[in-house]
Amino acid sequence: MAALAAAVCAGAAEAEPTSIAVVWRDAGAMGRIVVRRGEISRAGDFGMSADGAFSGANSRRIELAIDGADALANGERTLVTVQSERNPFTFFLGDVRRDFPIFIPAYRVAVAEARDSRSYE
Repeated sequence: MAALAAAVCAGAAEAEPTSIAVVWRDAGAMGRIVVRRGEISRAGDFGMSADGAFSGANSRRIELAIDGADALANGERTLVTVQSERNPFTFFLGDVRRDFPIFIPAYRVAVAEARDSRSYE
């Protein structure tokens, strides 16, 4: 059993970063991305700094890559918080999927894989 757990942990450590996009309906979102049980490995070219601060004054989209564990237990999964000035929210990194983007109509925002080029609308 211990060998299986070690193999799972070793595989998680070698996993590729997960590239995501946060897409708003309207430009102008500002704030910071905070990652728990993981870290930002690459900030995209859409107005985001390496420490997670972003300003979407001229853009509706930010992209980033996150190194995080895709653990089975909720208490160990990577959490991503979008601390925007209006309507902050948190999601599990492992829940971001191409087939089913995270869509929050009340906040006018969606989270998708970075390779998904769809707009909010």
